[in-house]
Amino acid sequence: MEFNDDDDDESNSYVDTLSANSTCVYKCIRNIPIEDSALQQVGLYMTIVFANAVISACIGLSGFLLNLINILVFVKMGFGEFTNVSLLSLSMADAGALLFFLPRTLFCTTTLTPKASDKELMIYVAVTTPHVCFAEISGICTVFLALERFICIAVPHRVKSLMTI
Repeated sequence: MEFNDDDDDESNSYVDTLSANSTCVYKCIRNIPIEDSALQQVGLYMTIVFANAVISACIGLSGFLLNLINILVFVKMGFGEFTNVSLLSLSMADAGALLFFLPRTLFCTTTLTPKASDKELMIYVAVTTPHVCFAEISGICTVFLALERFICIAVPHRVKSLMTI
């Protein structure tokens, strides 16, 4: 196996070029005025806020629509079983939480600032409170479903008598 010295010279020139470019980039970054840096940070912040609002709105809207489909399916299945009623109430609570999540996401990420007016804060509270309430109801429904599953395993023959509506 022979080593070619020509390849070594090319790699050294590449490293020299790379270090010269790095030095130039460092000098350019170091000489940026503070105003440009602040504008870049604001632009990055606004990009993140916009992406967060769009992605959250898309996920929230799809979740709301899928919960509406779940509600229709559980209504067609009937209210005879405890599990059907529990899953229906869970779907309704999730749909309610997502319904208030959409305006909260769009409003709060774009207009709520530390210097927000009283009107903006009132709108924030009016939109956020129902979202939190529905999210809490969703958590309670999940606990009831887990309790029902536990009773099914712990006392399988008495489930119907314990879980009647």
